[in-house]
Amino acid sequence: MEKTLPPINLGKGETKKLDLAELMKLCKDPGLSVAVIDGYQIAWTKAYGHDRVGRKRRRLTTNTLFQAGSISKPVAATGMLALVQAGKLSLDEDVNVKLKSWKGTGERVYERTEG
Repeated sequence: MEKTLPPINLGKGETKKLDLAELMKLCKDPGLSVAVIDGYQIAWTKAYGHDRVGRKRRRLTTNTLFQAGSISKPVAATGMLALVQAGKLSLDEDVNVKLKSWKGTGERVYERTEG
């Protein structure tokens, strides 16, 4: 995993092959955690680097909790589209039929135009 990342585009037609540690340094990312899912099961996990909580840095582990942040949007959209494909949800349906505290349609939630 660490050594098999594809080359990245540095701009102006320049690409460079970096390993994960080099990519983290380039992106100024102090730490990250990776999980590979295979057949709905966690097949592999690894943590890299450290957190930035206060002045004390702690090494990350595979048990370190992260805020979901923006990754929750594509994950939720993927799950939602799986429900649409299975016929259990419609993008045109009022989401309040299923989710009582939301306003709008599934399509607007999918497009991230709803709160």
